[in-house]
Amino acid sequence: MRFTKFDRCIAYVAFVAGLGGVLVQLAGLIVAQAVAAASPHLVQLASSPPSRAEQRQAEIAAIVEREPKAERAATFVPDAPLLPLHVLAAQMDLAEVADRGVKRGRRARLASAASTRAQGRSAADVFGRNFGVLLVASR
Repeated sequence: MRFTKFDRCIAYVAFVAGLGGVLVQLAGLIVAQAVAAASPHLVQLASSPPSRAEQRQAEIAAIVEREPKAERAATFVPDAPLLPLHVLAAQMDLAEVADRGVKRGRRARLASAASTRAQGRSAADVFGRNFGVLLVASR
């Protein structure tokens, strides 16, 4: 029995299609085996190193953990002054008067000259006279 040219082409196409199907199945099995074998290495490569911001946060957390708790509790930075401004200005005046006796030399002469001009006025008045914009802005 003789096969025609058309029959041979159909058989060739069927053979190539079957061979392709077998190769696709084998490739799937090989890839699955390769992924299973390489998965520990792929996980290590997939995790990126921490960014600089994350590194800095980790460093700060490590420093905070190493500090004694008593020292951290003693540090207090208020957002607003704890005293009213007029009381704070009066305390600054008293501190300047007490500090005047400690200063020596040219610096003391300059400080005493400035203080004699400003006597009778509070620190807030002197501050307002020299830097009026800031005084108005603070009210």
